[in-house]
Amino acid sequence: MSKRDLKIAVRFSPDCAWADDFFPPDMPESWRPVYLGNELRCALTSAAYLADVDAEELAAWREAIEAGLTLLFDDDPDLLPAALHEAGAQRMTWDEHSWEETFAQIGETIDDATVVVLIDAEAAPDPKQTREWIETALEYEGSAHIVIVFDGPAAMQAAKQAQTVSGFMDW
Repeated sequence: MSKRDLKIAVRFSPDCAWADDFFPPDMPESWRPVYLGNELRCALTSAAYLADVDAEELAAWREAIEAGLTLLFDDDPDLLPAALHEAGAQRMTWDEHSWEETFAQIGETIDDATVVVLIDAEAAPDPKQTREWIETALEYEGSAHIVIVFDGPAAMQAAKQAQTVSGFMDW
């Protein structure tokens, strides 16, 4: 298997199931983007959500992007605040690929060089399952960049485990 760029991410929304367990209870919402960016290098959210954040939180998202967070969004690009577009937020579209039923959805970012895989993590997977997901994602042909996005109640736990497994396996 050739060396590919692999990013581990979570789907973020203000009411995502994993947020209460991840963010400190006294943390202001405007600090969440930077805190998230320190833990993971990629997140998927919606432009509609970003369009409704206050100026302080918008500045935090921009700061997180400038510090290295890859921010993907999967809805109407006209809703994305200009400041995040200028900072480098990337639009992606979902595409059904029948070749693989392991993942909930597979999509491509607007640059067509990145494939995004969505995994619904209802419960934390065991390390063997995590490794199989990563290996399967890396087998996808036609892209040098793979982003594995975890969603669901155990998304952050699964993402951290995937980050550990991918680091251990030198992916």
